[in-house]
Amino acid sequence: RRRASFLMGFTLMELLVAVGIFALVMTVVAGAVIRLSAAQRVIRDKKDILNELRFAIDLMGQEINSGSAFAIPPTPECYPGSTCTGNSCDTICFATKVRPDIPRRRVEYILDAATGQIRRGEHKTFGLCKTIPLDSKCYSPLTSTRATITRLTFFLGNKGRNLQPIVTIAIQGNIQGEPFDIS
Repeated sequence: RRRASFLMGFTLMELLVAVGIFALVMTVVAGAVIRLSAAQRVIRDKKDILNELRFAIDLMGQEINSGSAFAIPPTPECYPGSTCTGNSCDTICFATKVRPDIPRRRVEYILDAATGQIRRGEHKTFGLCKTIPLDSKCYSPLTSTRATITRLTFFLGNKGRNLQPIVTIAIQGNIQGEPFDIS
């Protein structure tokens, strides 16, 4: 008789318990996979934003590297709302010459406190501003609003010497509520 019950299979109660345990385990596993996927998406977004900020710093660095006549603290022709201490300032103003056949342009980088963006301003001698006009300069955003920049500081070394100026850029802010520092 024992052998016959073994050959008959599982009882309905045993099947219900097994299916219930399987469903519980799968629910826990599915929840963990969904949370992991969401966390991975957040990390990927933060990484993309940091890469965007590094790209902005690289662009500023390339233009500053070819610049001259750096103004820290800025001259009156530059952005009027600057905050400066010694050889550091939240705005940098300089002249740049991209090609030999066009005249030098005055370029400046500022922190737009209202939007938390770094903006690049260029003195336009002709044409209309396609971005944000301020006096005769046009400011275009260099960073997106996905990161909120709370502090932008430029440090100028070798100022007033017959040496190539050294400009260091420091940025502080937060991405989705988490602070970051880049310099």
